[in-house]
Amino acid sequence: MRLFTGLLLVLIVSCSEKEITPAIAPPTWIQGSWVDETNTINYIFTPSNVVQSSFGISVDFSQINESDEVEVKQTISTGRYILTITGGGVTQSHKFAEVDGSHMNYSLIQGGVSISLLFTKK
Repeated sequence: MRLFTGLLLVLIVSCSEKEITPAIAPPTWIQGSWVDETNTINYIFTPSNVVQSSFGISVDFSQINESDEVEVKQTISTGRYILTITGGGVTQSHKFAEVDGSHMNYSLIQGGVSISLLFTKK
């Protein structure tokens, strides 16, 4: 889990303002609060943002998207939502896949390393 938190911190170290294009817009099925199996990592999805919290650290993806040094792309398809974040020579893919109305699979992929977790909607 320290690797997970450290990877996210690498992407938010240097943030300066820019026009947000495109805005973060998670699909309806994922909106709400989600928690992993160990109650350690939480995601909150709103119509215009994603916030991830773990170990007392929160990462606001809309704020990351404002950085000139970081690019955030989103891919939306039926039952899938992917955020790809590139900055500082590092690319992370956050992949969310709907299992049913109250569960989703999550994968964080960076440099060939993958972490997968099951999340439950609160």
